[in-house]
Amino acid sequence: MRRLERRNILPIEAGARLLSRHRAGQLKTEFSRLPLRVGYHTPCHIKALKTGLPFRELLELIPQLEVLPIDKGCSGMAGTFGLTREHFDESIAIGRGLIERMHQPDLIAGATECSSCRLQMQQGTDTPTIDPMAIAYGLLPRLKDQLLSLVELFEYGTSCVVCDKRRRSLPR
Repeated sequence: MRRLERRNILPIEAGARLLSRHRAGQLKTEFSRLPLRVGYHTPCHIKALKTGLPFRELLELIPQLEVLPIDKGCSGMAGTFGLTREHFDESIAIGRGLIERMHQPDLIAGATECSSCRLQMQQGTDTPTIDPMAIAYGLLPRLKDQLLSLVELFEYGTSCVVCDKRRRSLPR
């Protein structure tokens, strides 16, 4: 049995890897148009890596997708910190700015690549938060139709196929 040689290989975050492939012309980017407005939250671990905002850059390649940065600081989750009973209230307090932004009617959805941030972004709101790769590549089969039905819901006050609720038209 051969011994594997140790190398100085640093881990690379998925978004950074995909963006480097895009820049090298090796990434499929024939995205369907998606006339939505999503709020993008940059997780703290992405900021710490200092590799830029790769998933946000990739989302901006999608025709008609408007990506609004949500610069409200930490979500307060810190992995599983916000899931524990003793830290839940503190977690909500830390993430209050992000949570309040997700309650604003101009966003059809939120986007972040961090699962724990995603949980916090959905606190007390019907606004879905989705992984950027699922948005870009339509990895969830009914996702596009559901998101577009939310656009109709908010723009025209029609019934929502996602939650079977009727909402009033919201001012633009």
